[in-house]
Amino acid sequence: MPGDFVLAFQRDAYEALRTPETRAYSLDAALSGNLEGSCNAVKDSVLLGLPPTRFLESQSSLRILRATVARLHQRASAIRPPFPAG
Repeated sequence: MPGDFVLAFQRDAYEALRTPETRAYSLDAALSGNLEGSCNAVKDSVLLGLPPTRFLESQSSLRILRATVARLHQRASAIRPPFPAG
């Protein structure tokens, strides 16, 4: 569905889910929050490669996760109007 996001925390998952046109996994790109492409499993979705789970407790990975959540929220809000309050 357009506007959906698929998050991959492991290289093998990212590699299995990326389209041929999407760049290959790079640990440096994942650790900097710059690994993004198209997902072959969910049509019109964005595939995000995030820092591996072994790094999840590091401050830099937590910072990337917070920034990714904010970015996803902003992008999703632009695609889908928010639910009405109440």
